[in-house]
Amino acid sequence: MFTGKPIHIIYCLPIFLVSVFFGCSQKKTHIDEEALQELTDSLPEAPEDQVKALTEVEDPDSVDPAVLGRAEGTYIYISKPKMRLYVVNRKDSVLFSCGIACGAKKGNKEEHGDYRTPEGRFRVVGIYESTDWIHKTRDGRKVKGCYGPYFLSLATGKFAGIGIHGTNAPRSIGRRASEGCIRVNTNHIIYLKQNYAYCGMRVIISGETERLPEFIGLGAEDRLTPAQIARLIADSIARVAEADSLRRLDSLAAVKVAEEKVATADSLAATRIATDSLSATREEE
Repeated sequence: MFTGKPIHIIYCLPIFLVSVFFGCSQKKTHIDEEALQELTDSLPEAPEDQVKALTEVEDPDSVDPAVLGRAEGTYIYISKPKMRLYVVNRKDSVLFSCGIACGAKKGNKEEHGDYRTPEGRFRVVGIYESTDWIHKTRDGRKVKGCYGPYFLSLATGKFAGIGIHGTNAPRSIGRRASEGCIRVNTNHIIYLKQNYAYCGMRVIISGETERLPEFIGLGAEDRLTPAQIARLIADSIARVAEADSLRRLDSLAAVKVAEEKVATADSLAATRIATDSLSATREEE
């Protein structure tokens, strides 16, 4: 006999799935809040702007629409395989490039404290002077200067405290060395901040095996074919040979000038000897 129970199951299933979905979402939010609280507690003596920059989680799409017109122009592309940062304009021409250090562990960031740099499309949501910011090291020490003079805070939509900043460890550039941020040398972060960075600027961080896009200008050497490399080497050798030839010509010219000077000096000396001899003969007479 039909009891109607299958109908109740069908009606209850969507409610069950929605409950599971929201339950998972709430759990994830709770985990993020715990991570933020842990980060905040670790910086009791940090400047207020540092706490703000390192603990606020923002959505990349929440940037003020007024800046998006400019944001869609010049942007930052960070290549993990090349360990380089590129500032690129709307025509895909590279305006500036420098080396970086990124997360100590490879792969996309999955959770707070996993020492990975997040991958994807983000935006700059804050530009801070970070000279006096405090960094708590793994052994519990509190050190100033680790962030360099400037910190470009990124809205990743999920993780707090991710940004592009300077460093007091220049030897780390080119290596997997950070806790998730992107480090550049001090002079480079200063140049980046003064000439290109602005709130709303797009920042693209590549995957571990993602190829460098077809940029124009700086970085083109990363995409040269073997034939192009051979041609560049041949041109370089030709330029060196030409320079050597010019140096040899200059040397020959210098030798010729020196010989002419010697010949002139010898001629003057012979003339003087002859004159002195003639004068002595006249005196004897």
